[in-house]
Amino acid sequence: MFEIDVPVQHDRSTFLSRTLVRGEATGEISCSKEETIRQEIAELSHKLITVKTEDVAELSQLRKQVQEAFVLVNLGLEYGSHGDMDRSVGLLNNNRIVKFFQIGNTLISELVDRCRYTLKNAVLVSPESSGLTHNTPNHLPVYNEWERQFLTAIDEHKLVVDSPQLMLSGVGPPRPITNLADLAIVRQQLDHIDNRFAYIQSLPTQKIFEAHYRVNADVDTAREITIALMVNLVLYREIDFHYDSSDLNNLQDIAFDTDSGHIKRATCERLINWINRYLDLAALSDEVKNYAVAYWQDAMKVLESELRLEHTIETADVLCP
Repeated sequence: MFEIDVPVQHDRSTFLSRTLVRGEATGEISCSKEETIRQEIAELSHKLITVKTEDVAELSQLRKQVQEAFVLVNLGLEYGSHGDMDRSVGLLNNNRIVKFFQIGNTLISELVDRCRYTLKNAVLVSPESSGLTHNTPNHLPVYNEWERQFLTAIDEHKLVVDSPQLMLSGVGPPRPITNLADLAIVRQQLDHIDNRFAYIQSLPTQKIFEAHYRVNADVDTAREITIALMVNLVLYREIDFHYDSSDLNNLQDIAFDTDSGHIKRATCERLINWINRYLDLAALSDEVKNYAVAYWQDAMKVLESELRLEHTIETADVLCP
């Protein structure tokens, strides 16, 4: 057996660490029992190292696998006890650590599999169409660049957001997934992507692939498709997705209140009413409909910001001598 420091083990915020402290304070977990628990985690770590680490002499790799074993046990214990500290103390006393390790490993593995599936399948595929050219992409992910990074990080058991968002607009430094709250964040973000995919799929796919619309820095195709649809509904009162800078200027003249710096309330209401009716006709679930309406409201804020910026630029040009 090897001796190695376990950084996460000394983090008093983890559920397992707090359970050990509680058990020690109440006298329900003896010093020898605590040592047995740590030894069992070390044995599980050794198995992970044997399976996953090519260079067993690389200290950083050893620490990574020891930390992973501790986190998986922590997740399994929190899940098995439903977050009840007193129940957790009893579970530690009456079960082998490997049981919690297996539960935690199952929870993480299911999320990793779902993220991999989303990366591969949350993609709009073009139908056969004579209107497509060799320059037209025939696969459009409905997740943006930030969400791609989020999905990829889960493969390393890392989390890059602190809360789920309707559409991710940035990520932070990766941190280990350590508790059930982290798992809930991942599941909610995956639900958002799934609901968005269902909404985008309900739109006329062929028209989407035949249209020309902008590409933004976030590679957020779903957002641009949605904004393009809004613009066409306001300007031309039809379902279409062609969208260029001249349309933005025309939309500003028709639907933007330069005094308040917001899209006119009547325009917003018409757009939300339209998507509500459309989703009803598409017979989508309430969960998808609620998400899609909220997504439209967020997309409208992005469009509003662009109109505000366009107005500011035009005003500055007029004022320049």
